[in-house]
Amino acid sequence: MRRVGSVGSLVLVDLDHFKSINDEYGHSAGDSAIRAFAAACTGSVRSTDYVGRYGGDEFIILLPGATPPGAENVASQISRRLADMKVPGDIRLPTASYGIASIDPISADLDTLIASADAALYRAKSLGRNRVCRA
Repeated sequence: MRRVGSVGSLVLVDLDHFKSINDEYGHSAGDSAIRAFAAACTGSVRSTDYVGRYGGDEFIILLPGATPPGAENVASQISRRLADMKVPGDIRLPTASYGIASIDPISADLDTLIASADAALYRAKSLGRNRVCRA
């Protein structure tokens, strides 16, 4: 993105109350929840986007060329897909909270972008979870 001078968005995602799923239903249910979230992402992002697991129940999404409103739309679509999914055993799937950082190709530093998205993610969680906040 820096090479071609393209803008974009970086999204940090946390599955809300994920530990309670593992505690209530077991780790295989947690694995099912992660697979369901991954499927929701696959159905919502473009082939030019990147989605990766960032930690236990955190994910990072890179959306080249996407404005912050476009990234919000992607996050909303992922959440809608996740809410509509059914998994075996009637496991309650988690909601997700999202923090979005806008990428400026000239001055963007990956650590700074992740820190900005993380601050926005914490704001989303402090406002009640299951929402999107911009840095």
